[in-house]
Amino acid sequence: MTQEKTLVEGVRVKIQLATAVKEGVEEWRVILDFISDQPFPDQLIKEYYVWVSGEYLKDKAHLTADIESAGKFALDLAQKRFKASDNQVPVENGIYCSEIDGEVIVDPKSFTYPLKKDDK
Repeated sequence: MTQEKTLVEGVRVKIQLATAVKEGVEEWRVILDFISDQPFPDQLIKEYYVWVSGEYLKDKAHLTADIESAGKFALDLAQKRFKASDNQVPVENGIYCSEIDGEVIVDPKSFTYPLKKDDK
């Protein structure tokens, strides 16, 4: 699995951790690090959390429902959010992606899995 992706020269995103949310369930949490090499190498800019369901990976991202695909998806999503933010690290700290809810920006400090209707 690719562990990192260059966003622009001197800024990259890499997987810090990818894990199943719950044993036996096709949902994963991926913690990413946005890193800058300016002015010094390997400076952490921010941690970014991605939760993704297996259904979402299969139906929306057209990937297999496994941890490697969850990591690839998270890196691609971070790149997409970076570009949508005019090549800046996104202001939000996390996103939850499911077949039912789509992409929902969440605060990892207060987010409880699974997403409840009140959390939207």
